[in-house]
Amino acid sequence: MYAPVIRKITRSNKVLVERALPEDGKLLVKEKEVIQPFDKLGTCKAVRSEIVLPQDFKPSFKGKIAKTIEGVKIGKSKGKKVVAPFSGSLFVKNNQWVLRGQKSEFTLLSGVWGIVEKILSSRSVLIRSQMKDVLTPIATGGSCEGELVVFPNPSILLLDSFLEKFTKDAYGKIFYVGYNVGLNVLKKAKKLGARGILSGSVTKEAYTYAKKEKFSLGVFEGFGKIDTSSQVFNELKAVSNRFVFFDQEDCRLRIPVPKEFKTTSGTKSVIKVVRKGYWVQIFQVPHFGAIGEVDSVGEGSILVKVSSGKKPVEVSLPNFFIVE
Repeated sequence: MYAPVIRKITRSNKVLVERALPEDGKLLVKEKEVIQPFDKLGTCKAVRSEIVLPQDFKPSFKGKIAKTIEGVKIGKSKGKKVVAPFSGSLFVKNNQWVLRGQKSEFTLLSGVWGIVEKILSSRSVLIRSQMKDVLTPIATGGSCEGELVVFPNPSILLLDSFLEKFTKDAYGKIFYVGYNVGLNVLKKAKKLGARGILSGSVTKEAYTYAKKEKFSLGVFEGFGKIDTSSQVFNELKAVSNRFVFFDQEDCRLRIPVPKEFKTTSGTKSVIKVVRKGYWVQIFQVPHFGAIGEVDSVGEGSILVKVSSGKKPVEVSLPNFFIVE
């Protein structure tokens, strides 16, 4: 029996990555220079933090703009006092209050292993690097980059407040929030200034919201409630707190890696003989989207272990792909 192959993780060399300062500043590297992720590319003065306050926020001053001091009360929300988490300015943007931090010294790190291919401008460089690419068949918003934060237990049903409690500084980061993401978590992430959200699956209302707001969302498996494959989750867990690139246009999460690895061959077969022990993704109800291990192979169907401790389920051709 043969079945199509889907590769959730691939590798590629000679990837060109543009890294740019948020404001005009000073570049510290030259063309053809070999760099590593924590090498400094340049410096400038820039705003480091910005958050959108709740719709019901009421400022404790008159007017539409004010200076803020860290730790000092700036207003109320839901009857509770709101204090400024950092010093900066408070103003109205698109009929909502926004708190923006002061400009401070910003250092642009490489984030990748590679070679400086070209200096593009006084604030931008092009780097030739290499990546692991994780497929995100569902994607919204635009391309983004930032530190990847992986929540430790993907089976937790996240509450509205969990994202905020998990980290003191969500601004500019990309979060993997678990097997499934709903509307409340996306709204909270956007309000806190997160750059993007990744998950195994997504609800329809959360996807609609992300698309409307042009918020970066990447989903590894599909719609509904589908567990992230262990292959993908283990890869994410291994690179938590590393710098990554979410390419929404090409639907993939790009993870920088050192040069010492073998690239995925472009000649690999797109179909394979199905064997016991292979991992497959099911496209048959009631297990649509689930990933499991092949227990046995029959003439026109296979038995798949979807959950530990439960009997294998029968899946007929052509309702599954081999996952690599």
